[in-house]
Amino acid sequence: MNKLTQKRKVLVFIKGQYPNWVMSYDIEKFALSNFIMGGTSLRRCRDLVDEGYLEKRIKDKFIEYQYLPREQKQLTSDELLQVSLGKGFEKP
Repeated sequence: MNKLTQKRKVLVFIKGQYPNWVMSYDIEKFALSNFIMGGTSLRRCRDLVDEGYLEKRIKDKFIEYQYLPREQKQLTSDELLQVSLGKGFEKP
């Protein structure tokens, strides 16, 4: 059985709200009603900001968080051709 960590649960909650910003109050409320003692969820959010998964801003004395979608690498036409032919990528 795959058990989600506290950090992963917070990330999934905030990602589900994307593209909206989520207030720290709402994150705490979610955490308290589900799994985490007070204050821990916001510590997890700070960790996720440091790791580049979330963006943080201060608005009207409140902290808000937003999920940062990962940019997917766009393949060039040569790379697409190689993939379609099953040749893979050549290292430069």
